[in-house]
Amino acid sequence: KRLKEMGIINILAGAAFCEEEDEYLTHDSCEFHKKMSYVEVAHMMKVGKKFDRWYDLKWHQKVIG
Repeated sequence: KRLKEMGIINILAGAAFCEEEDEYLTHDSCEFHKKMSYVEVAHMMKVGKKFDRWYDLKWHQKVIG
């Protein structure tokens, strides 16, 4: 409600992702956003490198206005 009062109509969330979970990353963030009614709007592959591994980035969007 407060965001709508501020004129915000879209909420975006970025989450790191990998096809197979590893010791550093699970699918929990993406699953959480799905449960909160966010929709996946972008999936960029191998855009971040950490712990000598490449990770994807998924963007989720929720329209509130």
